[in-house]
Amino acid sequence: MLLGSLSMWAQSTYPEKMYLIGDASTAGWDLGKKVLMTTQSEGVYELSVKLTAGELKFAKENANYGTPTDFYGKTGEDPVVLATSGEYAVENNAENFKVETEGVYVLRLDLTQNKLFVSEGQEYTSEPGHWIYFKNTDKKWSNVYLRIGRADHVYTKAFEPIAGTDWWRCETPDYAGYTHFTITDNADDTAPVTTYPDGANRLYEYQYDLTEDRWFILTQGPNASGTHYYWNNTSDLHEYTVYLVPEELDWQNDWTSANSVHLELNWTDIPAVQLNKEVKMSPIEEGSHIYKGTIKIPFTQIYGMNFKLYEDTTYIKTYAIYHDAYVQASEWNGKLFSHAKNDDWNQKWFDYPAPKYSVEAGHTIYFDNTKTKWAQPYLRVGRAKAHGYSGNHVHSYPFTRVGTTDIWTLTTEEYTEAEAWTISNVNQSSDENVYSAGFGVSDRQRVFYFKKSIDKDICVKVTTDGTLDHDPWDVYYWGCEITDEKPIYTRDVTNTYGTICLPYGSSNYTGATFYELVGQSAEGVYLGSVDNLEAGVPYVFEKSANQLVVIYEGEVVQDAKSKNGLIGTFDDETEVAIGNYIIANNEICKCEVECYVNANRAYINLAEVPIGAPVKMPGRKYVCMGVQGENQATQLSNIVDSTSSSYKTVENGQLIIVCGGVKYNAQGVKL
Repeated sequence: MLLGSLSMWAQSTYPEKMYLIGDASTAGWDLGKKVLMTTQSEGVYELSVKLTAGELKFAKENANYGTPTDFYGKTGEDPVVLATSGEYAVENNAENFKVETEGVYVLRLDLTQNKLFVSEGQEYTSEPGHWIYFKNTDKKWSNVYLRIGRADHVYTKAFEPIAGTDWWRCETPDYAGYTHFTITDNADDTAPVTTYPDGANRLYEYQYDLTEDRWFILTQGPNASGTHYYWNNTSDLHEYTVYLVPEELDWQNDWTSANSVHLELNWTDIPAVQLNKEVKMSPIEEGSHIYKGTIKIPFTQIYGMNFKLYEDTTYIKTYAIYHDAYVQASEWNGKLFSHAKNDDWNQKWFDYPAPKYSVEAGHTIYFDNTKTKWAQPYLRVGRAKAHGYSGNHVHSYPFTRVGTTDIWTLTTEEYTEAEAWTISNVNQSSDENVYSAGFGVSDRQRVFYFKKSIDKDICVKVTTDGTLDHDPWDVYYWGCEITDEKPIYTRDVTNTYGTICLPYGSSNYTGATFYELVGQSAEGVYLGSVDNLEAGVPYVFEKSANQLVVIYEGEVVQDAKSKNGLIGTFDDETEVAIGNYIIANNEICKCEVECYVNANRAYINLAEVPIGAPVKMPGRKYVCMGVQGENQATQLSNIVDSTSSSYKTVENGQLIIVCGGVKYNAQGVKL
């Protein structure tokens, strides 16, 4: 029982505090100036300190040179020189370590292992003229101080509260050669920078230069020891860059007298008295009219942005960009502000440097003018003067209407390094900015800007109604689809009759009347007219113009269909079996040898055509086409024999016979 009681009251075998002593430090061998180490845990002590050539060892709190066991040093009789990185044995009642190389050392004395661990430390610099901001949430600390220094020197400076807020601020001191700094509620300037009196509250020790503004927010605390606060370190700054072309905005009169411009940012959480985070913008290169400003902030959102004009150091005017809502800084980071009015900041930002797109020559752009109903659409492609270009660099090209439809087409011309392109009702190729389509033109309208290359045929279809922009005559069509699918089918025709089979349906077409097969008799095959074309269904057409135009509607189908003996195909050079029929020379012709039809055509299997003449319905047109068979083959017997490689096909509506690679017309005349 007695032994148990003694065990309960046993004290630690390790000193509560340890110190550095020796002429390798500023303390020298004066025990009254020994440098306190930070106790990391029981028996473990640490110190970051600048050392010069000399010797050192470690002392207990009340060490006396007459008591050798009050000190710890090297083991053995041989000299031990500390390197900037290494591990060394230590013992009680020992001799000094030597230092030969000047520098900052991190000394970790671990008496639980009887070892000294050494690593290289670093010195940092604080420049005056910057600010440290500290958010003392709910005013947890009654006073706030900056503690900055080394193990042998500490400087403290009080923060000042900002009225009406939880924020405090402190101007950075002029201090070169410190190893740590922290923010605390204790003004002790005697202990090492990493050591604090009991009950003191602080953030962790920071190790970096104070050469720019820094922000810290107190979010939690304290921990179990009562001497540290957990913290949300918003001092990690985010760097953002803004480009500006001030002389091209609505600022010309002010810019005439100004010769510099500053970028300023605002947050709602930090009042203006401490927010004035302002940097001078500079030309990106000598003689350039493009200005660049880089600013570092602790947050990813901003509430306001200002451009401030100066004549030398004399302030002229501020242009506020937006002050009505938080905005993600990524929306303007790396962007250029130019060519816009001050009431609509969304339209002011452009990528910088401007991305380059190319327009290849020879591609077709199909434009669906159904919603826009413009009398004449134009393609506008080019660049913006703001990005360093000069002269006429915006080209305008007119579209051509397809028949009487709402589809317009244009064949592209080559344009390299384009920033954007759009489609507009304004023909203005002399404009210096592709983004300002039709400035000064009443009733100007356009679709939104496209930033992509044109390297194939495309279709542009407007999907939303137009909306007014900041001017009463400025209409934008924001919703557009760009697809690779052609919205239209066209075919030049010479013969009166032909076949067609398309992957889309349509009720909007010109240049022909369409029929389906409805019966057969000794007189021929009967055709009945239709109003609407179904996707994939084959038809016979009777031309009314030299060009057939069909506007695609609805969903696409992948496979061609057959109906009443008319068999469609989407494939080129589809083989027609001997005994079936094709339409050529305005007649239905039997294939006595191999026949072929091209894509989007059809052929006839008479065995599947309904027998009998149709019952004619009011309002529907009917046609009867004669059928030729044996007589056609007889006319061709002089060029077609069993040893020849021959077949029939249709080219431009004409029956063509190919025999041994040579083409003949239906009368056997060599073509």
